[in-house]
Amino acid sequence: MNTIDVWREFQNNIQHVGIIGPFDGEIRFSYDSNYRGEAISVSLPLSQSPHSARATSCFFSGLIPEGSALETFSRMFHAGKEEFIPYLQHLNNESLGALLFSINGDVPYITPSYKPIETNFLNEFALKPFETAVQTMNKTRLSLTGAMAKIGLYLDEEKNEWFYPFGGAPSTHILKAANSKQFPLETINEALCLGIARRCDFPAAECSLISVKEGDPLLAVRRFDRIISESSKEVDGMPAPIRIHQEDFSQATSNPLKYEPTDGFYLPLISSATRQHCQNAFGESNLLVEYVLFDYLIGNCDNHLKNFALLYNQDWNDREIAPLYDVISTVAYPNIYLEMGVSFGGDRRIDHVSRSLFQETMRKCAIPSKLALRNLQNLAEAIPSAIREEAEAITEAGFPQVSKLVGPLLKGVITRAEAILG
Repeated sequence: MNTIDVWREFQNNIQHVGIIGPFDGEIRFSYDSNYRGEAISVSLPLSQSPHSARATSCFFSGLIPEGSALETFSRMFHAGKEEFIPYLQHLNNESLGALLFSINGDVPYITPSYKPIETNFLNEFALKPFETAVQTMNKTRLSLTGAMAKIGLYLDEEKNEWFYPFGGAPSTHILKAANSKQFPLETINEALCLGIARRCDFPAAECSLISVKEGDPLLAVRRFDRIISESSKEVDGMPAPIRIHQEDFSQATSNPLKYEPTDGFYLPLISSATRQHCQNAFGESNLLVEYVLFDYLIGNCDNHLKNFALLYNQDWNDREIAPLYDVISTVAYPNIYLEMGVSFGGDRRIDHVSRSLFQETMRKCAIPSKLALRNLQNLAEAIPSAIREEAEAITEAGFPQVSKLVGPLLKGVITRAEAILG
């Protein structure tokens, strides 16, 4: 079988990190004996020995598509859904974080370029989300995780023009298309929730809605793992972003189950990982818990391990909790289960949360109960005005459909706050 060479972008250079390949009958990751950089994951610390198959699979499987896109790629590449090497072989030029991949010792094929998208491309993406997403990812050799149809593009902000990234060129944005039949107003919902978060002074991914001829608008999310700085190289006359490394908490904890199982207690697990791997241990852990409080209040049950991440600094010597992303009020859709991805006290039902379960969870997260209750109270007071202000801004931007989400969202925040605060 082909081995996969792992590389990282670091200070505008490409460094060989290690190899993924067979070892004692299993697929494992090994660091290059000459590598002198930092670990690529807290679950894959620097070691002279190959890492376990579980840790290897959990980390690198976290870089490949999911859902319908994965099903299509599995047929295209003649690969099982549980495999990850075939996907890294084909979608290896641009993934989440700062890693690149090549085959059998080759240096990554880096000939970056940006090519304008076709005139009707965005409309086609809105009409045929998954088909267009698969075609685009395959063409650009770019991999994005998640079940929602999404693509990576480069935005020339001066001209407001979109480009495909080729040859290892970094993208600047992730564009998402709504599943309008199953989840109406899905992209508007996410834009609203991210905007509410920013108005509540949370770090949250910047985004904007894009009108299309038919259906719900597209959502353009600025990548926080890509930055343009003075050291950025020019590609086709445009500044190419620098890759910033990140890993989600499924990767960081080597946990393949992104949704919490019964009695899984995921929040204490990831809170502990945060304290262990961030220099500002308490501050980042408290921020992570506040993210979950925010998810609870707005009714986001899709708050699983892959929707929280550690973001590395440019020197790779410290980490912080990444800005909020993939946030949506899932309770707006009656066909979605009410079980949260991360529970309070082991009970995943969002309508089962009580003060006692809340306090038990805070204790396990090493967060003082009084502080947690005060944070929840502050959020419950801030969110309603943030909802109204962000909905007004989205309406003024040309998307008045957002008004359909406001009433249920406001009511839900009040109800869920009272369940804990009384």
